[in-house]
Amino acid sequence: MSSYFLIACLPFESIKANIIYQNQCEYKIEIYDPMSVPERFSLDKGEKRLHITHAKYNFIRKSLPDVLYQANNKENKFHIENPDKYTYKLIACPENAKLTGNKN
Repeated sequence: MSSYFLIACLPFESIKANIIYQNQCEYKIEIYDPMSVPERFSLDKGEKRLHITHAKYNFIRKSLPDVLYQANNKENKFHIENPDKYTYKLIACPENAKLTGNKN
């Protein structure tokens, strides 16, 4: 009886995850993300876009490597950061990102 009670108290609603697309390139990029609506969109230089998804955690982790951006007529992979369990940052041209920490 107690195991039934524990299962009955678990939330069945999927957990939201934040996906932040960030363009650090010196030019506009075209993005293809099969999890996003719309699947194709663009970001201008320096632009960020936040998407909230209800997809399951394991599905997101498996799908992130499939997210691409088009720049200079070739496909590129994003640099993926995971600052917390429910947030993913996909950074285009990460070599152009400014360091935020104090590196003395």
